[in-house]
Amino acid sequence: MPIKVSHALTRVVGSTPEDVRATLKRVAEDLGRLGVSESDREAVEVVLAECMNNVVEHAYCENPNGEFELKLCLTQESLFCRVEDRGKPMPGLAIPTGDQHDLSVDLDELPEGGFGWFLIRELTQDLNYSREADRNSLSFNISLGQSE
Repeated sequence: MPIKVSHALTRVVGSTPEDVRATLKRVAEDLGRLGVSESDREAVEVVLAECMNNVVEHAYCENPNGEFELKLCLTQESLFCRVEDRGKPMPGLAIPTGDQHDLSVDLDELPEGGFGWFLIRELTQDLNYSREADRNSLSFNISLGQSE
């Protein structure tokens, strides 16, 4: 049975940290207006921040002249997300595994890198990456209403 899309949002995002922050703020406001709970918006923000910051830092290597597209489709049960860019491909053309870290250590003892992909994997379902021609596409679902 096809999923009924109740709302779809598309944003073109510049490849700077400021563009990512502004987009995260607008998406959170849009989702709030559409009735998505605060706890669900927080989970969405964590995942989107990690994904979009990875595009800025790695796909575009902090080149401020790039842009990418964020597509969101909201249903009652989930939020489908797709991030598409024309930056560098993921290493090995695969999603990094992501490392779970011991969070009981001091902040300065936490290792750099890898934890973001662990969070993305923990908070999403149906995580997929593809590269076609010069375009990266990362898609996933985030279940809504699980923490109420």
